[in-house]
Amino acid sequence: MSADYNFLNLDSYEFEQLCCDVLSIYLNKEFRVFAPGPDGGVDIKQENGSDEIIGQAKRYKDANVHLEEELNKIKKKSGCKKYFFFISCKLTDKKKAEIFDVFHEFMEDQSFIFDSIRLSTLLDEDKYEGVLKNHFRLWATSLKVLNLLNSNNIIIDSKLFLDNVNTHQKYYVDTSEYYKAFKIFEEQRIILLKGNPGVGKTTTSEMIVLAFLNKYPKARFIYASSGNVDLLRNSLSNNPDVTELVFVDDFLGDIYLDLKGDKIKNISSFINYFKHTANKFLIINTRVVILRDAENKYIEFSNSLSSIGIKEIELTNLTKKDKALILYNHIYFSDIPNECKKVFLKLKLYEKIVEHSHYNPRLIEMICNRKHFELSGLDFPSYVYLVLEKQSTTWKHAFDNNLSETDRILLHILYSFGQPYIKYDSLEKAFIFEIKNNTNIDKTTDVFEQSISRLSGAFVAISMIGDIRVVSFINPSIKDCIKDISYFNSNSDFAYIYIDQYIFINGEKNFLKSDKLRSIIENNELTDYSFEAYSKSKVLALFFANNVILDKKLEDSFLLCVSMDYSNAYSKIGNSYQRDIFLKLIDDSYLNFYDFKKLKGADLYRFVVNCFTLLKSVDVESVFEVLEQDELSDVFDDDLKSVIIESFYADYDKKEAINHGIDYIDTENGPVESFDEDAAKDYAVWHICEDINDEFGNLFEKYWFDIDENDVGDCIDSSDFKEEYNDSYKDYEYDSDSYNDDDGNCYDIFQNLLR
Repeated sequence: MSADYNFLNLDSYEFEQLCCDVLSIYLNKEFRVFAPGPDGGVDIKQENGSDEIIGQAKRYKDANVHLEEELNKIKKKSGCKKYFFFISCKLTDKKKAEIFDVFHEFMEDQSFIFDSIRLSTLLDEDKYEGVLKNHFRLWATSLKVLNLLNSNNIIIDSKLFLDNVNTHQKYYVDTSEYYKAFKIFEEQRIILLKGNPGVGKTTTSEMIVLAFLNKYPKARFIYASSGNVDLLRNSLSNNPDVTELVFVDDFLGDIYLDLKGDKIKNISSFINYFKHTANKFLIINTRVVILRDAENKYIEFSNSLSSIGIKEIELTNLTKKDKALILYNHIYFSDIPNECKKVFLKLKLYEKIVEHSHYNPRLIEMICNRKHFELSGLDFPSYVYLVLEKQSTTWKHAFDNNLSETDRILLHILYSFGQPYIKYDSLEKAFIFEIKNNTNIDKTTDVFEQSISRLSGAFVAISMIGDIRVVSFINPSIKDCIKDISYFNSNSDFAYIYIDQYIFINGEKNFLKSDKLRSIIENNELTDYSFEAYSKSKVLALFFANNVILDKKLEDSFLLCVSMDYSNAYSKIGNSYQRDIFLKLIDDSYLNFYDFKKLKGADLYRFVVNCFTLLKSVDVESVFEVLEQDELSDVFDDDLKSVIIESFYADYDKKEAINHGIDYIDTENGPVESFDEDAAKDYAVWHICEDINDEFGNLFEKYWFDIDENDVGDCIDSSDFKEEYNDSYKDYEYDSDSYNDDDGNCYDIFQNLLR
């Protein structure tokens, strides 16, 4: 039985090109596809320009074709003797007979008609292998591959993975990054994809999985949306000869908050098992910032990755061609109104988007989300501008201006669970618990159903996992937005929700009313107290804020909090959360209320260190104005220089800097071999020095303080760059036979948008 290919996963132009390639092989003649525009009813004709043989490709969901109208177009071609008809749907025998009856003077028989079944049969023949290979979205999402995902060979979150594939399959683009990652995966059998939010880690991982299953149809596939090592280990076959692929999306997730002891050993041994077992394959991905936090905080974890030798690929280098294709697929398959698409073409918005410094695939998803666009209340060009220029506030704009109070409450509750998805019924119960005492909400109607209906498709997605209905955020950026809106915002009207939901889930009302947490902080017991119970819902900082900081009578405790060693006291909650807590502490209301001049000696030094290492982009100078200036001047010494440099160096992306250096030498100075780890260090020293002085130069000048390249160089070792340099140089040498990275005129494809 032939594979059933979904030709609707191709756009109109791609389908025409596919049919042209099939016809070329079928007749052993060269054909070409007409450029966009009026074609007189012709999509395909011979390369020599002859009208003797004509082909027409219809990308239709059904067979509702105006045949007589098409016949009149063909008759206008006086030289036409043969006419081949292609359509993307299945045709009944009756419909084939009808088509042949209309075009019989140009067809010898019904073999001149190609529907989806016949095309699928041909594409499974060896001589059409090259045609199929050129259309990733066609073969990777064939019924053969998707059936594997529905079989018993896929376990754990199988339905969730299949739902993701069904959602994403039309948007797959086999980019240069994909080919690079897949080549390494085939060679190493293990790969770690890392990158910033929205760069395409999950999508690239899905594509690797589909390509793998197409090659190994008998393999077992295990998917999990979080890194539960025990569950994954128990799911593996005891037979080492069984071919198995494990894909763990967001591998570290939040578990890095408690990576210690046995957990590190479990993760290391789990990965090591794949390294030394020939038929086992592993794909894991994570955000760069989470991986960096985990490696910096837990040396054992970092060492385990290094000792195993797991290959890491950071998804950062999409070509202009890649970006254009990703944008084109999203806008083509979106339900954005045609009038907006016409404006999109007329204003050449595609050029502005592709060449914008903020470009990433997740922003493209947002641009092409019709419901979110309509919620914005803006015209389409203004909406595109808002998404690109105000990427961090785009969701906030809709959140603040287009949602009701109940909508916002529901989103906060969904976020408070801290899970990839939650049961629909559980969300409803939590929502009812939350609003029961809210006198501003009319409870005579089903406000939950009304709210989730409004949010569905714009902010949340509702799907089925087996027989269970679940709710998740439609875009991971929404979670980041909600965190930024209120999680550590002392002025937020929604902060209480997180405490309420903690009570709802854990039933520990007495804890909030007790002095336990206050005592822990006042007695400086934070380092000894286990916050493991609170890490999952991330309520620690909120408890801290609402039970201690807001009580302004606790000045001594407050000053203790701002001057503690955050890397020690809050080691379990990660750098980003440490920064959020400290930002709350130095809010203007506290700076103006408490007497910061009481900070002396070591306490003052630690406070200054916290300002430099945690605030960074915040205006530190305004914070320092509340301190004792003479004593503050004494703090600016060589020890502080080292702390500031090490802080910037910890966040410095060494591999990206090396890539920039290699690119620069290759294009300007050549040869690339002249760029080694010593040159990488010099480049990093210059770059870090520039960053530090851009950030704090004015403040340094005020205190007669200076950090130069010699200071930075003393804190950095060339050997730090050796591994990253070797990896980058190998990536530079990579040349895939399957991928042509010549951008050419990558915008031509947009002329097919309205075909």
